[in-house]
Amino acid sequence: MLTLNDIDLTTALTKAGLAGKSSYPYKELLTSEISYCNHFLFFLNEDDFKALLKVYDGRYFHLQKGEMTQAQLRAIFEALKELREHQQSFLKELYEPDPQRWLQCLFDLNVYYQAYFKLSLSLVVPSKVDLKFREIQATKMKAHYPQVGALCSVLIAPIQRLPRYLLLGRELLKAVDKQQAEVPSTQTEAPLTCDKLLAFKQALVVYLKGISFLTQEINTMMEEPLDLPEEEPSSPYLQPLKRKRAL
Repeated sequence: MLTLNDIDLTTALTKAGLAGKSSYPYKELLTSEISYCNHFLFFLNEDDFKALLKVYDGRYFHLQKGEMTQAQLRAIFEALKELREHQQSFLKELYEPDPQRWLQCLFDLNVYYQAYFKLSLSLVVPSKVDLKFREIQATKMKAHYPQVGALCSVLIAPIQRLPRYLLLGRELLKAVDKQQAEVPSTQTEAPLTCDKLLAFKQALVVYLKGISFLTQEINTMMEEPLDLPEEEPSSPYLQPLKRKRAL
């Protein structure tokens, strides 16, 4: 599993001119990305998905109207594999305090996110498939994987990710503004720190504008534009991937 590289984080904070409490949002951005990859993108492997697909072949399995078919689940997994393969490049970029490079990486990832969203929109996970997922989850928890809940929690994670980047970026910008206001002018290192913070802030503003553009582009693609709230939405983009209660 992926873990935080403390040395690279310290180097990044120094390059950005971030210190003290102002460094916390940057660390949260990294740890959040690591958690996203470990807990959702990489939670299910090939054998796990084969086990889920096999449920559809069960003698007493009956697909209800609106539920995800075996072919749809297979297609979603293939799209998820493509997404997680390229997602690691974004995590690598986050260790460099250059938000414009982060944004370029997300633009590169956008084609994979859009493909995933189109496949997963408004699908319902069959109850028996979800029960099988819970068996898989129980086994993984013995190997120190986290408890993530239902299968829909894993499948919906990429859909919730883009708004999360926007919110984390806003918190980071607030931290930069606060540190800029608190840097004492009497310190000899203050001019250099101010220059670093200013350059980082300018790139961060561009990053946030780019994320807003990508978010709106996806809203338009979904044909139901949304205004993102200041707080993290519980489920952006039309509440997809619901789960029926197990009988």
